[in-house]
Amino acid sequence: MLRTERMQKVRLLCLKKDRRAVVHELHRLGAIDLRRSGLQLSDGSVGDEVQQISDMLIRVGGAIDVLRAYTDVKRRSQPTPVKHMALGTLLERLGSYSQIGETYQISAALKELDDQAEILGAAARVANALAGIDIDMASLRSDVLSFKAFEMSADQVERLKSTIGERGISAEVLASRMNGKEFGVLVAYDKKASIDDVIKGIAPRELDITMKELHGKPKEAAARIARELAENAKRRKELQARLRNLAAENLDKLLALREMLEIELEKGNASSEFKVTESAMVIEGWVPRKRTEELESRLALATSGRFEMEYIEAGEDELAPTLVNRPSFLKPFDYLMEFLSLPRSDEIDPTWIFIISFPIFYGLMISDVGYGLASLLLSWYITRITDPDGLMYNTAKIWELGAMSAVVFGVITNEYFGFQVTQLIGFQGIDWTKSITSILAITVLFGIVQVGLGIIFGIVNARRERENKLVVSRSASLVTLVSGTLAIAGGFFGLMPAGPSIDMAVLAVAALLVTIIFGGREATEVTNLITHPLSYSRIMGFGMASIIIASLIDKAFTPNWAAGPLLFIGFLIIFIALHFLNMILSIFEGIVQAVRLNFVEFFTKFYKGGGIKFRPFGYRRVYTVDADASDA
Repeated sequence: MLRTERMQKVRLLCLKKDRRAVVHELHRLGAIDLRRSGLQLSDGSVGDEVQQISDMLIRVGGAIDVLRAYTDVKRRSQPTPVKHMALGTLLERLGSYSQIGETYQISAALKELDDQAEILGAAARVANALAGIDIDMASLRSDVLSFKAFEMSADQVERLKSTIGERGISAEVLASRMNGKEFGVLVAYDKKASIDDVIKGIAPRELDITMKELHGKPKEAAARIARELAENAKRRKELQARLRNLAAENLDKLLALREMLEIELEKGNASSEFKVTESAMVIEGWVPRKRTEELESRLALATSGRFEMEYIEAGEDELAPTLVNRPSFLKPFDYLMEFLSLPRSDEIDPTWIFIISFPIFYGLMISDVGYGLASLLLSWYITRITDPDGLMYNTAKIWELGAMSAVVFGVITNEYFGFQVTQLIGFQGIDWTKSITSILAITVLFGIVQVGLGIIFGIVNARRERENKLVVSRSASLVTLVSGTLAIAGGFFGLMPAGPSIDMAVLAVAALLVTIIFGGREATEVTNLITHPLSYSRIMGFGMASIIIASLIDKAFTPNWAAGPLLFIGFLIIFIALHFLNMILSIFEGIVQAVRLNFVEFFTKFYKGGGIKFRPFGYRRVYTVDADASDA
């Protein structure tokens, strides 16, 4: 329970002629994390087919990306997995899959139509702006005159005409009303005239009249361009409809084919991790100990017994990869641990303690049925809208367990959005405000137990690493913690007679001195033997604050219909808003503090982390099944 999976390093000696069968079986088994051997042999090379697979994978992936944009993801059902094809059959099948080429052709045609529509749209804007001017657009290309077109307001048109007249510039201004306030303006002037500074001062929006789509009179051009845009849109709809049909008919097939290609690519690249001789190959890697017999028996069948399997010792500085096996609903805790730092394979895995303690700490700090149910609903909603492989999703799944705990503790403490409604049926529950001393003692006891457990784990790790002075120091720390707790319990709370209490105090001081003498740098942590257990009192503090604030909100803002409908609605809004704010604050503090007590007060006593994740040579199939699955 407190250890990750036991790992064994193995070395496999196989014939090169059995490479495909061995690689296939290792991949199918998914139990070995491949490592390159340190033997002084030649390195293996990837299979000849790898480049062809890579090229085809890129091609298929591109087609999938196009078709996915034309698929209603929400309405898609999980397809029935198909059998994995042999590599030759797979490549032949993909080579004759005409729909892939058609998808690329339609995608390119749509891109061309998009570009064309963008140009036609710009041309339509110019033509429509100048539609009221009776002039052939072809005549705007002259060796003598320059032409510019703009969008202007009525005031800008008048200012432009006035300024041109005042400066004596030889120019003609033709205006076409676009709407009530805007005009399309065509300015014709002698090429030698300087008009740019006039135009800049008025700051109009210039129109590009040089586009080749602009020919004939503006009104005629606008009509022609409108027809071309309509034809463009019609063609786009046809092509998009074809892509939707292609997606409906082929997307699942292509996803399955891509999965097959990815699997074959993994198999082809695996040979680069091998060592080879003229006729043999050496494969090394880490395997869970409980699966070594399965690995041996499967390889025996795959090679007709033509292989040797040897258990080898890891190098002095070599660390086995970390593999944890927990129920799927607890995987978010592993995700969070990995996000922090993965446990090493040679140390105690504290995740189970975290799994047990987090809901308890969080539930105690919330202790309200209403807040618990609301946070459960909110966490459930977050899991529905976030990526299952992301931090938000996994944090929300952990939060769900904490929310359930908050409901349980809310029932025990008789808190429902600050109200104690169960008095109606005679159940009083535990009143926080009347049990402060007891709750404080319980939370500090939690701290003593968890910190003590952390010290014990530290002793176990130190013994494994043969750090004898550290074993003595941490053992003395544990004695200090236990005897000091007993001394305080007897001296201040009368739970022990005076004589034994004094003996415990003396023992605590003596053990503390041993800790300081043998602890080296860790001797500076002796103050944490007091502060860290006391830090757990924050559970009581934050829980009490949440309950008191909820109670004050109830007393001050509970709506009363007798006060009139207006006051009732006003107080109801304030009541809901304040409870919502208190709930959000309580939830945030509950999550942060429950995580902090584990990661800071508990983990620091023993946890190193920095493990290497176990990455087996294999593939989690979604769209395919192994061709030999029925025979396995």
